[in-house]
Amino acid sequence: MQLWFAGPALQAEYDPQALTAGDRARETARLAGRNAHEWRVSRALQRRLLIPYRSSNLSHSDGHALWAASSIHAQIGVDLERMKSVDELALAELVSDEQELALLRCLQGQCRTRLFYRLWTLKEALVKAAGGDFPADMFKVGIRRGSVCATVSAGIASRLAGLPDNMDQVLPGRQADRQNVTPMPVRGWQLVGLGNGPWCGLSAMIDDDWMMAVVWPGQGLAGKQGAAPLVGAAQHDSASAGIVARQAVPGHTRPLTLAQAVCFYPESPVTL
Repeated sequence: MQLWFAGPALQAEYDPQALTAGDRARETARLAGRNAHEWRVSRALQRRLLIPYRSSNLSHSDGHALWAASSIHAQIGVDLERMKSVDELALAELVSDEQELALLRCLQGQCRTRLFYRLWTLKEALVKAAGGDFPADMFKVGIRRGSVCATVSAGIASRLAGLPDNMDQVLPGRQADRQNVTPMPVRGWQLVGLGNGPWCGLSAMIDDDWMMAVVWPGQGLAGKQGAAPLVGAAQHDSASAGIVARQAVPGHTRPLTLAQAVCFYPESPVTL
């Protein structure tokens, strides 16, 4: 699986001659729209995708783009959102069930904002991966409590928000602390999508402003109950799970840091 992130500067690499036949047919309308810059960024970013891939999905937010592609899975969904101040509880009531709302009510301030955007991006990525309707199916998908965790607690909510267990000992504002949080499997919570199959996902921050989520079907995940998380916890290296994360800038590619990563995967064994 590959993740590619890019900002408005990548418009410099937009090349109309490199468009696919389908994109050439849409180019005039897209460039006439108010989000023409996002079209240029995404089509420049598309050229960075490593081929071959079986499925791909794109998300835009505030002039930036995130493209996910998988060489294994027939379905994949991705969402990118710029985190900004909103009425999290009011918006969540439109798309979340009581379990998710209870998690949000456990937190305040920035922690609640981050958890809200985790939930939102996971939900939208699930809807896209499952081929559902947006926003009608947002309420039907998301995270649900599994058999491991019997009650909602502030501790669980904090871990789900991607915060270290010793948050009271972490000095606020230190970049090193934000970057070196060990990704944790969320064993008590499961991704629930449309249909009966299990779903896997990765939720993470990009810098301090962005929340992203990528979701794919759980079928085809080799492993046993209690196996290592999809994101390499020891090295904090997403490549150990077969996920290549990169940022595209004009004329250059650099590794993309996925901070405060939280991973979801089926608790029960899945057979290839």
